[in-house]
Amino acid sequence: MGSTKVFNRTTLPFDRPVPISKSAREHLVNSFGYVRAEMDGGIVEVQVKKHKNKQRELVRININVTPPTIEFVMEDSPS
Repeated sequence: MGSTKVFNRTTLPFDRPVPISKSAREHLVNSFGYVRAEMDGGIVEVQVKKHKNKQRELVRININVTPPTIEFVMEDSPS
């Protein structure tokens, strides 16, 4: 996930849908204050699980393409 300097932080309430902007750069925070997702120009990356091998599983949703895509990816976690 990207640097926090250029992103706004938005707290998402549980059980409420939120529109996705194609131009927003936001870190999506749960009500406990933890960053759980990142929106960057129509691509949403959701943190799913942190593995023991220092990698994190992400769900990436891209609404910039037709049809929109969703994929699971592995990313190295910062130490």
